[in-house]
Amino acid sequence: MAVTTKEIAEMVGVSRQAVSAVLNGKPGKVSP
Repeated sequence: MAVTTKEIAEMVGVSRQAVSAVLNGKPGKVSP
């Protein structure tokens, strides 16, 4: 079963949008 961006976000404590931005190669939209 595939892992969703929602599940990743919940595991690491960030928003789905942050996970999506990193996976799509847009780390400038995410603060460290």
